[in-house]
Amino acid sequence: MKKVITLLLTSSLVTFSYSADQCQTADGVRGMTSAPQLFEAVPVSKQLATIKDDTADLLSPAASEELKHDDPQTFGADEWVQFAEASRRTSIPNGDHYALQLNLPGRRMYEELPENSLNDHCMGAVERAPDWLRADLINNLNRIGGEWAEFFQEFAADVILDADDHIVDEVAFTIAHTASNLLEDGVMDLNLFIDNSETIYESDEYLDYVRIVEHGDFEEGDYWTTLEYKIKDGDDTTDVEIDREIYYWYVVMPRLSDEMPLYINPANGRQDDPPNGVFWRDFLLNHPDDEYESLRDRLEGVGVMWSNLRNNQTAENGALGLVSSWVGSIMEFDSGNERPIQPVRIYALHMGRCGEHSDMRAAAGRAALIPTLCTTAFCDDHTWNEFWGGDRWVHWDGAIDNPLMYENGWGKVFPVVVNWRSDSYLWGATEKYSEDISDLTVTVLDRDDQPVDGAEVRLASEYLYGGNSWCAWGYTNCDGQVSFKVGNNRNIYGRAESRCGRYPDGGVMEIVGREDNEGGQEFEWTALMWGAVPSISPGEADAVDNPTDHFRLNVDYELVKESAVGSINWRTNRAEFISGVGTGEIDFMICDARNYRLYIEGEDFEAYINETLHQSGELGLPLPTDGVWYAIFSNDNCLSNYIELDINATLSYDDAEVSISEQPAASVEYRLLQNYPNPFNAQTRLTYSLPVSSQLSLNVYSSSGQLVTTLFDGVQTAGNHSLLWNAEDVSAGIYFVRMESNRFSDTRKVVLVK
Repeated sequence: MKKVITLLLTSSLVTFSYSADQCQTADGVRGMTSAPQLFEAVPVSKQLATIKDDTADLLSPAASEELKHDDPQTFGADEWVQFAEASRRTSIPNGDHYALQLNLPGRRMYEELPENSLNDHCMGAVERAPDWLRADLINNLNRIGGEWAEFFQEFAADVILDADDHIVDEVAFTIAHTASNLLEDGVMDLNLFIDNSETIYESDEYLDYVRIVEHGDFEEGDYWTTLEYKIKDGDDTTDVEIDREIYYWYVVMPRLSDEMPLYINPANGRQDDPPNGVFWRDFLLNHPDDEYESLRDRLEGVGVMWSNLRNNQTAENGALGLVSSWVGSIMEFDSGNERPIQPVRIYALHMGRCGEHSDMRAAAGRAALIPTLCTTAFCDDHTWNEFWGGDRWVHWDGAIDNPLMYENGWGKVFPVVVNWRSDSYLWGATEKYSEDISDLTVTVLDRDDQPVDGAEVRLASEYLYGGNSWCAWGYTNCDGQVSFKVGNNRNIYGRAESRCGRYPDGGVMEIVGREDNEGGQEFEWTALMWGAVPSISPGEADAVDNPTDHFRLNVDYELVKESAVGSINWRTNRAEFISGVGTGEIDFMICDARNYRLYIEGEDFEAYINETLHQSGELGLPLPTDGVWYAIFSNDNCLSNYIELDINATLSYDDAEVSISEQPAASVEYRLLQNYPNPFNAQTRLTYSLPVSSQLSLNVYSSSGQLVTTLFDGVQTAGNHSLLWNAEDVSAGIYFVRMESNRFSDTRKVVLVK
């Protein structure tokens, strides 16, 4: 469907377009905030989910309008001349925004980025990472908190800066997606991330069925790495290159499920520095115990990764069959008093039950450069693995590619099956392991019936040994929705929590009854919060009389992803993660300088344009006066989710209307110059400049951070300015003058001597 929207600024046409694709929605389990635990499910209330009678997609909102991008002649211009541009991918947290300051008198365009606490050293490491990874890296480093936040941010940055060029992407990806709370607790030696990445390249040199493939240009920042496998199907052997996301998440990442990536002493399972402490990737490949074969020797000479043979654990089934047989040869299915989660210790004990076998298969698979993950059915107390077969995730539990063995052979009907990502995010895989499944859509609304984003939705069902247990976790998108696949003939209980409330108030609620759950159905459940999602809605600015239309802003944008923040608590650690739940939406506004200042200060303001954008599109915007304007991409109307935005913007003038003589050679910029004189006795002069009329503060602080005096606090006109600080009543010492205006800030050290 197409719909054309035209906003009229007296005689100015404002035209913009965006795609009509429907918003993506969460598919499967979206995160987890606590370890699986037993609880007695005595629901505080019971509300059965309604069964859908129609086949419409619950998660799809009304189709977004697609608007045509008009030719420049629409605005009466003979020729548009571009004079400024901006290109960036940025992540915008809830309550924040990205803005373009359009300084038309100065012929300049400035970016105002979301809040970022990283210093220049950390940003140097970010700039060394691939451009597609930088937004995630900035997010994760900014989430490092506590008294020593800057120290741990810089430590992580040092690891990226110290890495050799060929492994920068692997190291940076690992730091960007390791839980920020694990990076800040000081337990992990982050140099392990370098060793982990180097071992991948060393293994590639002698594994015949796989090779590393590098793409792009390191110097330009558009580079990435992946793997190419030889995979056999019948008599045909083909080369299959996997997507980079599969490579980084399920080969590179050193975390498998609930363990921490540490150097472990095999003798006692405790953390230890090398050489006594070892990491599983190199250890499993190259350092066998007496009377055991190394994984490297087992894989010697094998030419294909997988031969597509079911339940074959021999060389005939390629490297996959040999890794499977190697795990079986070093492990007994038994357990003593110890149930370790570190693969190095599991290997040293040479025994374990399903959990230990799953961890060992995952570690051995990744050590052999086979993408591998852990798969779990919490309510039935069983865990196994999947590997990437070139085009799909394939079941692996000793048996290979036999996912219905549990239902048809063991008689188990799982309520939910989940896969682990290496940051502890969990996503659904139930449809692979059950013949009769149903769709469950959960919608979370606030007290005003508005969708709640980032709400955590937990599902529970009967536990194998009595009572009930959590079995699935999910996070809502901008539409307040998350979906699950659930097995048949199981009771499903639910609970939703967010920053604006929980539902039900205590315990859980039965939302799908066993008697109604026959499979092949669609269920809906709505959870109501008692609080409200924040809402910012600007007033409509008056139309501009006799607009000039001399300048035009063009923006190509894409909403790359919407991400929810989640966490998981295990017996050993808590891991936080940021996980994609769709593409999301973002508010776009055009304001003048005065209203932008009001917006920044949280006051009522007006906008000439106020629209919600989806997915991707183009904006073609004439600017009605030749002043200073702000184009704002706002994530203020959001409770907790992040929006990753990719934009390319250009600013142009109408060559027929704006003469060259009208264009200044240079424009004023935000700037705080060093005071003069410095050091000084009693008085010194401070010089500063602003490109636009702005709210400005100039404060003086002591070396201990105490406010000494305020030199200016108010609205300052655009241009160059200076003022005199009379410090006759201030004692000698080192002081800091800080200038803050809009989103610009700068500090100068001044020395007062007497």
